Amino acid sequence: PSLLTFNLPIRCRSMNVSSGISAKLYDSLGNQKASFNLINNAATIDINHLPAGVYYLKILIGNKLESHTVIKQ
Repeated sequence: PSLLTFNLPIRCRSMNVSSGISAKLYDSLGNQKASFNLINNAATIDINHLPAGVYYLKILIGNKLESHTVIKQ
């Protein structure tokens, strides 16, 4: 898990993605809190407005789905 305070930087090292990269952030109840596309394989999402807790980041790279746990203190 990642320990975060304010911003969540996301960077994809895969350079051969022709169909784009998108990401969604969900809370522990499964409610979507953010959705965004990565530009030049990177993005930063502001999580200041979210309360402390556990979140799940799902990143779609082409047809591959990655999931990551994020903890905001």
